[in-house]
Amino acid sequence: MRLHHLRVTAFQAFAGTEQVDFDALSAAGLFLLRGDTGAGKTTLLDSVCFALYGEVPGARAKDARLRSDHASPEARTEVELDVTLRDRRFRIVRRPKQERPKVRGEGITEEGHGCTVQELRDGEWVTVAARPDEARAELSDPLGMSCEQFCQVVLLPQGEFASFLRAGSDERWKLLERLFGTERFAAVEWWLRDRARTARIELHGQLGAVRDVVARLAQASGEEPPADWELDPERLREWAGGLSVGAQAGAVTAEESAASARAARAAADAALSAATELAERQQRHARAQRELESWRARQDARDEAERELRAARAAAPVAPALEAARTRAADAATADRAAASAWDALDDEARAVAEAAAASADASPPAAHADAPAADAPPTA
Repeated sequence: MRLHHLRVTAFQAFAGTEQVDFDALSAAGLFLLRGDTGAGKTTLLDSVCFALYGEVPGARAKDARLRSDHASPEARTEVELDVTLRDRRFRIVRRPKQERPKVRGEGITEEGHGCTVQELRDGEWVTVAARPDEARAELSDPLGMSCEQFCQVVLLPQGEFASFLRAGSDERWKLLERLFGTERFAAVEWWLRDRARTARIELHGQLGAVRDVVARLAQASGEEPPADWELDPERLREWAGGLSVGAQAGAVTAEESAASARAARAAADAALSAATELAERQQRHARAQRELESWRARQDARDEAERELRAARAAAPVAPALEAARTRAADAATADRAAASAWDALDDEARAVAEAAAASADASPPAAHADAPAADAPPTA
């Protein structure tokens, strides 16, 4: 912040208009505000604070009356400040809430708080704010601190210096950080801390992965790694390099063994293929032999069947006569059975007659009948 020019009208101790050329004072280096009590030293500081923030510091902020009691009724209380904030040149004109005579007619009218802000751009003054709220928004970033912080650090009004010294470390830290613009350094510090934390996490993960690889290498090779390899990675590199050389030599030997194994496997595959083909041929031969023997075993049956077929074909012409003979034979058998049955009946009847005759003879013998047939004479055919 650099003050260039200040104009104060009807403000607190100044009834008229007072101007201060800070550029002329600063040309000689440091300057001192000196004067008797009531001369207006505090009024100058209050006017600068009022122009920037619309407030005055200390206990005077509670007193809303900023207009000089000695000003003429026609004078308007106003503060104009020409100031550079962060390489930007501003002209601020601010008027507090005040009463003034009416322009037309008689009486008093109340005028509200007003403020306009202009910025010097390319040699011309450009209005950037026309109301107090617009001025607050426009000046907030270039100022970089609140009114309270400005009063504590820049103005340090009477009785307030001890308050700044008694402020807590966090409060003073925030104030000084904003005052000297150390936010970027804090941001860099936090960024570095975050990067360091991320790097530690990544390192921990990578170190764990390396430990796993080292453990597998030690198990596969049977050689223990250096005890302090985490502190001296070069020793681990040498140990791993030795294992790599041995592994390469082993790989060459393994490749030669693999080539021999591939050749032996090719020969074994060829022998297996030939043996498989021979076995298949033997199986086909055995099946053919069994089929031949089966065919030969059925040859006798086929010959017998052929003879029966020829006999049947030869007997086919006499089949009707054979059938008629079979019928007559069946009829003769039936007649024989009937004759045998009749003979048995006749025999039974003759036996009964003989028994009856014998019984009569025992009682009184009859005369013999010459014509009676003998009992056991067979019937005449």
